[in-house]
Amino acid sequence: MPQKKNKKEIVKEDTRILEYKGWKAGDRCYTVFSGDSRPSLCDILFFHVDDDIAPAASVSDIATGKYRVTPVMTIAETAKDAKDLKPAWEKYLKKYKKKKLKE
Repeated sequence: MPQKKNKKEIVKEDTRILEYKGWKAGDRCYTVFSGDSRPSLCDILFFHVDDDIAPAASVSDIATGKYRVTPVMTIAETAKDAKDLKPAWEKYLKKYKKKKLKE
């Protein structure tokens, strides 16, 4: 009679970063997503510190329910502050893309 195989459960460790630069998972923030002109209210889920372009945060958009990723440098406490951060991000992204084309 064949022996029963031992099935061991493999538990993966959650290595998500939940705090970064004063922001924590569960905080509410405003951000202006790429291609949008209006700030969106979001809940922060976790952070991507080792992103290629810039540190980013996974967020859940309150109005639409979508899960999105946004750079940390574009999130703010108020909608007005988030809208003011948008030009700085676009300038940074343009500079980054220009640098990548040279390589």
